[in-house]
Amino acid sequence: MISKQSFYTFIKSSIAALGFPLILIYWVGSFSGWMNPHIFTGITFLAIGFPILFLISFLWCCTIVLLFQKKSWLVFLLLLPGSFNLFNTYSIRIPQAFNPIKEAQSVRVLTWNVNEFLYSRPELESWKYDQVKMLNFIKEVNPDILCFQDFIVAPGWAERDIPGFIRDSLGFPYHFFSMDDISYGTIIFSKFPINNSGRIVYTQASHPESIAYADLEIANKTLRLFNTHFRSMFLHYNKLSGGVLGNLKYVKEDTNFLFNSNRFERLEYYDRIHTDQAEQVVGAFEDTKIPFIFCADLNAVPSSYVYQLLRQNTLDTYLEKGAGLRGTYKKGSYFARIDLILTSTDLRTLQYYSPKLNLSDHYPVIADIQLAN
Repeated sequence: MISKQSFYTFIKSSIAALGFPLILIYWVGSFSGWMNPHIFTGITFLAIGFPILFLISFLWCCTIVLLFQKKSWLVFLLLLPGSFNLFNTYSIRIPQAFNPIKEAQSVRVLTWNVNEFLYSRPELESWKYDQVKMLNFIKEVNPDILCFQDFIVAPGWAERDIPGFIRDSLGFPYHFFSMDDISYGTIIFSKFPINNSGRIVYTQASHPESIAYADLEIANKTLRLFNTHFRSMFLHYNKLSGGVLGNLKYVKEDTNFLFNSNRFERLEYYDRIHTDQAEQVVGAFEDTKIPFIFCADLNAVPSSYVYQLLRQNTLDTYLEKGAGLRGTYKKGSYFARIDLILTSTDLRTLQYYSPKLNLSDHYPVIADIQLAN
């Protein structure tokens, strides 16, 4: 018969042994930001799941301390390699209330994946009211610059011309719409004159949301705005069909892959595409000799290789002034911070705001940014 002491020893030893594969996986995940998914198969899943992986590893360390006591607290040192990923994901500071009054010599930027301004939900009567709420929110926060992803030209049956309303009622006389033949793409609205604009087409394949840019004249200074949307991954369903995807012009050459893949395959496939897109964005940064702001729906998390590529010589407005567990995608509100505003290093972030509005499937991101002297 096994004694209580022997059973207790067995449990302790088993829990300790479980830590070896757990910590090994955690360590690999800790370096996900430096591991190219084109080379390291599976790193996509460790990057996406890193917050959960950290939590499980932390709980294991707590259990070890409770079971072994003495100097077992040193086991927490095993978590140190993940601190870089952790502090890119969460900003540890006291939250500050959003100040609606902008400081002098600053601009307020709002970026938002607007989910086609809900025109894709005609069967839901509530979409009209939610669209009005979106426009009212934009009016309330009073930004100077708007960057929208997942934007479409209003269909013929629509009652409201969104660009016209934003121009005439919200006071944005300038805009640049980067669209393709299906009237879909990213759009930049500005209260400041645009003296140059264009789109950098992604080289990987035909894709409607290219890298849009616009040069704004602000107080005799020029500021470049980038706006983009990395390829959507279509994760709402494990198996996809034409009825789920809708207009196949949006997916183009990926149609066959999407019909014959599951969520996990799509995650890894699109992470590699996002890596290629990020490399092209970095090239655009390097070619820009003036201060710039980059707005995007990355469809990639801060512990990813994609994010680390983009953070070369840029600042993340959330890390500069944000606080708390701030995801930006509604279905992963504590983990999926995939929408962001980056700046060149000569700009300074004054405040960051991302309220959880149940309107689009993404939350808006707002930052006040001080222009370089």
